[in-house]
Amino acid sequence: ANYEESKEKVREKLFDQKYPSAYNTWIQEKLEEYDVKKFLNI
Repeated sequence: ANYEESKEKVREKLFDQKYPSAYNTWIQEKLEEYDVKKFLNI
């Protein structure tokens, strides 16, 4: 594989590893935000 192909594969692997944790963090923040709103409405 040439450099460009290798670079693309590496980028995809890094993205695949980073994305789920970033997504989970975002979901967690949204859930906490929602819980706070729910709590304040009671």
